[in-house]
Amino acid sequence: MDRLDALRIKYARAQEHRAAWSRALDKWVATMPYGVRGEADPSGWFVIRLVARELPPPELSLNFADMISNLRATLDHIIWALVEESGNATHDKLTFPCVLDRKDWPSSLGSRLMNVPPQWIPAIEQAQPFTAPHPRRHAMHVLHRLDITTKHRLLIPIEPSTFEWEATYSVNRAIREDDRRVDQVASTGVRLTDGVELARVRFLSKTADLHVTGIKTVTEAGAGWGPRLDGLDLTGNDDFPDMMTFVGTQIETFAPAFRRPGPSPLLP
Repeated sequence: MDRLDALRIKYARAQEHRAAWSRALDKWVATMPYGVRGEADPSGWFVIRLVARELPPPELSLNFADMISNLRATLDHIIWALVEESGNATHDKLTFPCVLDRKDWPSSLGSRLMNVPPQWIPAIEQAQPFTAPHPRRHAMHVLHRLDITTKHRLLIPIEPSTFEWEATYSVNRAIREDDRRVDQVASTGVRLTDGVELARVRFLSKTADLHVTGIKTVTEAGAGWGPRLDGLDLTGNDDFPDMMTFVGTQIETFAPAFRRPGPSPLLP
C-alpha cells in the first residue's frame, strides 16, 4: 500500500465514525429525549424548564472521539510521510503543528517540522490557525483541542445546542382584549442541561388577577444536537468548523508528494 492510499484509508475510517455517530444520534433523538415543563413562580411568572428524559448514550461520545482521533492522526501521518518519502531522517517530534500566534511559527520549523522538505512548508503554514481572522475558531485549532481533550482528559459531552418550541397556556380566567402576555426568553448561549430555565411568561392585566396555570399544549418543538467544547464555548454541529473537509483538503494538498509517476507514453 502506498502512502497516499494509507492516508485516505485513515481518513475513510474517520468518515465511518462520523456516519456511526450520525446514526446513533438519529436513533436517540427519535426517542424524544428532551421536553419542557412549567411551574408557577412566587413572583408571578410561569417558568418553563428543560426536561432531560433520557441522557445521550455513551456511544455518541465514543464515536465522536474516534472520529477526532483519526482526523488528527491523519494530519500527523502526512508530516511523517513527507519526511520519510524525502529520504530525510525521521524523529519523534514530527507532527502537524497547530500554531495560534504567528510569532510562534519559527519554533515549529525548528522542532516539529525539522527535516520536512522545504517546498511543503508554505502549504503547512497556510493550514495554520494564525492565518485566519479568528484563530481559535479555525478547524485546525478546534480539532487539536478536541484531540487533546478526548485523548487525555474525558469524552466530549453531546448536548442540545438549540431548543425551540411554541406552546399554548392554560389560565385561571378568560383572556380579555386589554390583557397582555409578556415573555422573557433565556439568553443565547445558555447551557441546555436538565432543569435549566428556558423562558418565563406572565400576563399583565388591569385587575392583576390573570395567571398562567400550566402548559396546555406544545404545538411545535425542535432541537439541535452536537458535541460541546467548553474551552472554546462551542456546541453543536452549526458552531463547529468543518474539520472533516479541512483534513480532506490537506490530504489532497500534499498528495503530489506521494504520487508515483506513471510510465512514459510511447512515442509515435
